[in-house]
Amino acid sequence: MMKPLALDELKSMVDEPVYCVDSKGNGMWAFVDLENEVCVDSHYEDWEFYCYGWDNDDGWLAYKNKPKGAQHG
Repeated sequence: MMKPLALDELKSMVDEPVYCVDSKGNGMWAFVDLENEVCVDSHYEDWEFYCYGWDNDDGWLAYKNKPKGAQHG
């Protein structure tokens, strides 16, 4: 099983693509924007750092590569 990035690893990937997956398994490639503390996907939607992890319904995780079973949203 692929390991998600820790938040500090994610923050170190400025302007690099990461694969973001929400708590429902929907995923999207996005770029890390450290200045605004978000990842921005191709739909110009933000994946906010304050929601990072599975702690709430808006939680999400990021990976260096697309995990198996992730659904492109």
